[in-house]
This record gives sequence, C-alpha cells and structure tokens, in this order.
Amino acid sequence: MNKKLLLTLTSSAFVLMLSACGENSDEKEDVNAESSETQQEAKTNSIHDLKPSKVRNDTTGNFKKVTTNGEIKIPEDAIKYYNEHMTDDEVHYIIDFSKNTTTNINEMAGILFVTVYEYQEKEEHDANTIGNGELLKEYHIDIDSGEIEEI
Repeated sequence: MNKKLLLTLTSSAFVLMLSACGENSDEKEDVNAESSETQQEAKTNSIHDLKPSKVRNDTTGNFKKVTTNGEIKIPEDAIKYYNEHMTDDEVHYIIDFSKNTTTNINEMAGILFVTVYEYQEKEEHDANTIGNGELLKEYHIDIDSGEIEEI
C-alpha cells in the first residue's frame, strides 16, 4: 500500500512539473505566433489591406497597431489611414519595418496628432514599450483641410 501511494504522489508531482514548464512554453509560443503574424501583416500592399490589432497589455483598450513595409507615407497618408481605420478615442501605432519607425496617431478636436519615433526591437508586442523610441518628427494635421504642420 505504501508503494502505491508513493508511486501516485511521484506521478502527480511529475505531471505538475510538466504543466508548470508548459506555461512558459505557451507564453513563448504566443510571442512567436505574434511575431509571425506581425511579419505576415507587414507584407500588405495598401492602407486598405491593413488590419489594426490590439496591443498586448493595453489597459485602456484603445491601443491598436499595424505593421507595414513602407505602404503608408507619413504624414501624407495619415488622414486616409484615420478615416479608414480609426474610431473615437483610439490611439494607433504604425510600425514601419522599412523605415525603422513607429508612428503614433491620435485625434483631438479635428486635429490628428502624428508622432514618429525610432523603432525599438519587439516594441510592438507590449503597450508598455510601443512608441518608446527616440522622437524623430511631430505633425499636426487638420482633418478637414488636410493642412500639415510640422512641429
């Protein structure tokens, strides 16, 4: 009877250890899957083809991101992107791997606030790191007139 109990306890402990190891593997698989999706998304051909997605660890629910390889020209395409993909209170990040930049776009009172940062490796995977690169340029764009003001 003692041997049976010992065997059961040992087996249970082994199963628990394997389960604990699997949790870390799942997290890595999630990041790898997201990296694969990010690379696939970057192969799109136009603003219309872009599919904004949620940003991990965004506590507001308003952060969205897209990745591209040069299809969006900032600041020229900012209004078109806004009209096609953004809703009230959203903050969008456009990660452009061809230019090594992350662009933040948000709207207030009919003005698009467009900020371009230097891309930081893997920043697109977390709301706490996205858009933390060095500031490169800033624009204010009047949505009605299309007037672009470089700040």
